[in-house]
Amino acid sequence: MRILLGLGAVCSAFVAPPIVTFLLMLVLSLRYAAWEVLFIGFLVDCLWFPQSAGFLGFMPVFTLAAIILVWGIEPLRKEFLTQ
Repeated sequence: MRILLGLGAVCSAFVAPPIVTFLLMLVLSLRYAAWEVLFIGFLVDCLWFPQSAGFLGFMPVFTLAAIILVWGIEPLRKEFLTQ
């Protein structure tokens, strides 16, 4: 199931709107300790939000969201959800 969610998130990064990818990242990080969410967030940032405003104007929104999902939800997952 983890592999399917990960592949679905990577595929949705290329063809679906970013919100679909974020929802898959959320489900993946709620269920598993998914370090691949960081890669998926970086991929979405590179594909959907190019550096058109210059280097300093680029805000990696999905990468920051992935960091919050990986480390911020970990205590919640350990406390309430089973693996």
